[in-house]
Amino acid sequence: MPTDMDERGILQRVLDLAAANVRDGQRPFGAIVVAGGRVVAEGVNTVTSSGDPTDHAEVRAIRAASQAVGGEDLSGAIVYTSCEPCIMCQATGLFSGVERMVFAASSALAADMGFPAPSRAARVQERLRSELPGYVVAGDIPPAVSRVPFAVWIERHDEDRRA
Repeated sequence: MPTDMDERGILQRVLDLAAANVRDGQRPFGAIVVAGGRVVAEGVNTVTSSGDPTDHAEVRAIRAASQAVGGEDLSGAIVYTSCEPCIMCQATGLFSGVERMVFAASSALAADMGFPAPSRAARVQERLRSELPGYVVAGDIPPAVSRVPFAVWIERHDEDRRA
């Protein structure tokens, strides 16, 4: 796990984690936690293999970061994610003291690529966004680049259907 990267490099790393996660049979999501200016943890979504609906990349990365720093307080940390975090992941960040979350792909892009959010979750997420402006922000990654994990997902599942 690289420890010193700029924001664009970190976002590229989460996209690489997400694409690799698909190749491992999982979902196209990755996350990195930066605390004190250093990468302290990474996580990928393992919902498919664990059957645990809370095994999102952001939650796993925050759990690992808490272990890495020796406690639950991640005040000032930043979570970088391959995709706009869901409300559960945002709440986990808030509870742990994460300062903000930066994502590569918007939830709209994810929906366009085949990952629509449940309408209830979207409504709650919109409300949370309006109450915490600037907590979850888009990173400086072009859509063509942030689509890669989803394209790998689609390609893999198209191959599965043809087999």
